[in-house]
Amino acid sequence: MKRLLVKIAALLLTAGGACLLLGSAPHAPPTLVIGEAADPSSLSPLTARSNQDIQIMVLLFLPLTRTEPDFSRSPGLAKSWEFSEDRLELTFHLRRDVFWQDGVQVTARDVEFTHSLLVDPAVGYHSIRWKRYIEDCIAVDDFTVKFTFSKAYPDQVMDASVGSPVPKHLLEKVPRSELQICRFNQDPVGNGPFRLAKWKRGESIELVASETYCDGAPRLKRIIFKVIPDTMNQILQLRRGDIDLMIRVPPEHCEELAGQPHLVVHTLPDRVYYAIAWNLKDPLFQSRKVRHALTLAIPRADLLKRIFGDHGRLCDGPISPILWAYNPDVRRIPHDPKKAVELLEEDGWRDSDGDGIRDKDGAKFSFELIANRGNTVKETTNTIVQAKLREIGIEVTTRSLENAEYTRRLTRDKDFQAATVGWGVGLKMDMTAMWHSKSVGDPFNVVGFQSEELDRLNDEAVFELDREKARPLWWKAQEIIVEEQPYTFLYFPDQINFVNRRVRNVRMSAIGWNQNIEEWEIAEEP
Repeated sequence: MKRLLVKIAALLLTAGGACLLLGSAPHAPPTLVIGEAADPSSLSPLTARSNQDIQIMVLLFLPLTRTEPDFSRSPGLAKSWEFSEDRLELTFHLRRDVFWQDGVQVTARDVEFTHSLLVDPAVGYHSIRWKRYIEDCIAVDDFTVKFTFSKAYPDQVMDASVGSPVPKHLLEKVPRSELQICRFNQDPVGNGPFRLAKWKRGESIELVASETYCDGAPRLKRIIFKVIPDTMNQILQLRRGDIDLMIRVPPEHCEELAGQPHLVVHTLPDRVYYAIAWNLKDPLFQSRKVRHALTLAIPRADLLKRIFGDHGRLCDGPISPILWAYNPDVRRIPHDPKKAVELLEEDGWRDSDGDGIRDKDGAKFSFELIANRGNTVKETTNTIVQAKLREIGIEVTTRSLENAEYTRRLTRDKDFQAATVGWGVGLKMDMTAMWHSKSVGDPFNVVGFQSEELDRLNDEAVFELDREKARPLWWKAQEIIVEEQPYTFLYFPDQINFVNRRVRNVRMSAIGWNQNIEEWEIAEEP
């Protein structure tokens, strides 16, 4: 019966299109409207990169396994799994009641096919490094898939699960070099709790509940991600009730919004940290003394208080306090402009012509600091940093870019001098993607950082099954990064989200604000 319903739904979609079916309804169902700062660029698991991409993509596709709030793994597409005795083979047993939204059944062939795409450099999957110890992925039969690893390590289930399966029957004929630009990125066919109904560029993305979802249709019947680039406009629409959810509300607005009777606040540890990335290929930032001087000149604690109030803490390295390997004793660099000046002059940066800007070998210490437009945290940070560095004789030009250009220049082209960044912290301990020499040129090692000692520590720690033995290795790796200062680390903020009171059953965690979104519902209007 369920397969018949799936096929009927697929025929309806083919005949009329999701948007037409929605448009023909006499009354729109209860709808959750979410404020979003920017349009996503892709909704495919293969090519989604930004926060905007990923938070929508995960509602469309069912992962092999899920991450729970305590960081354990729970079933997703896979109902169970087991390791071989030597832990080098991991076998997943798949559910038989999962269907793509065009009616085709999901099988182990889709998992095998997807893995082959994720590890192919021609595809350009952003987390390809997570797959580096997987030697093979084979569909044993339609509902059994086996991963073979070169080594045993703690995060094998997570690494096998990263990158939700995509439909082989729709993508196997697309040249792999074209997957970054193919139609599927904008018009995906998933197997998750929601499906894409309508995408109005620069305005909104509309999702509807999938009636064929394996765990039953979500209680929410429709979700609209409404693109509102301006923060103040988002806040205004939240107060008016035009949107139901605003994510990462700036703290200075929290007291006023908390007084609104129709809003509920959810405060949780954020997996994002903010920092200023110094492009190590730029001659200005190749000296460790200079990088330390820049950090010493920036009043990080004052910035934290001004931007986040009491809703955050200083960040001194790339490991979040929510992770077990966080080093609480890592060196904290103070605000000390006098010491900053000493280091600059030791490195030869003096104001030789009296114009107020330091120079060396005929070159002025002048650079551009970029952010993505509409991100008030980054733009406020840049304005204050510009003023503070000017006080010690460094000229900074700030520039805000459209999100797509900012992301491209940062992760693909590495076309920047300095950038204020906000990185989401991974749920496992592995520094390879951002800090390993192997990842120079990859999307997330944006500054081109290299350290043989860090490489060695990382490569030893990722295979250590005993956390007590791995912890000192990770602590030392964090100390190396702090000593090198390729970033000026700034803040670990709290994530402050406001939700309209009519939205019920909302639970949020450090895993994500949408942790249990399948259970959310809209209260009936009186």
